[in-house]
Amino acid sequence: SEQSQEEIEQIIEFYINKIDETPIENIDEVVEEALTAIDAVNTLLDDYKDYAKDYLASYRSADLYRDEEKAELAQILENAYSRIDSCTDEASIDLILGQTTLEIDQLKTAEQRDAEDLAAAKRAAKNTIDAYAGLLELNRYSDENATLLTSMTYQALDDVDAATSIEEVNNIVATYKEAVKEVKTKDGSTFDGEKYIEKKKSKGCGGSVIAGSTVTFIALFGAITLLLIKKFKEN
Repeated sequence: SEQSQEEIEQIIEFYINKIDETPIENIDEVVEEALTAIDAVNTLLDDYKDYAKDYLASYRSADLYRDEEKAELAQILENAYSRIDSCTDEASIDLILGQTTLEIDQLKTAEQRDAEDLAAAKRAAKNTIDAYAGLLELNRYSDENATLLTSMTYQALDDVDAATSIEEVNNIVATYKEAVKEVKTKDGSTFDGEKYIEKKKSKGCGGSVIAGSTVTFIALFGAITLLLIKKFKEN
């Protein structure tokens, strides 16, 4: 580059003057110094390597990622820098740039990870609510309370869909379970799903007491049907 050419000219001028002032027995040392200084000046290829490294270093901020992805990003960059240093032409550097930016693009940001975690929490919460509702024997409740439980279940599922944080999702599930315990059966008893599940486990019925989505749907559909029949008779 023109800048590098100017640097070389300045080095040559400096060492020519230095040679004039150097005893003859030390001239070889001064010449060696001058050649080392010239070798340190960037060629166009060196400049392009620096450009490529700077470009990759600023391509994505490490602050966008969680610790795991930050470590991956650092490793990707380290490998890329090493490969760039060994390049002998700009075309090879361009190839490394393309490959490396593609690798970086595949890293998931903290925002993307958070969205995935929230989606997973929502799926788990809806399964929990569905399973909990499946344990209810709605025929033990009055039509009004059976319909109330049905409404509570659908509302909890809707609330989970609308939640914006895992904490909110967990609170919805906990609130739903507590609300179910407040609804009384025809004989005045209430249903505590957690105790029910623990009791089943202690009896050796396995670690899962889930009636499943189909049973839940049938139970909820039955409650709604009973309510509609009742309203029809009243009218």
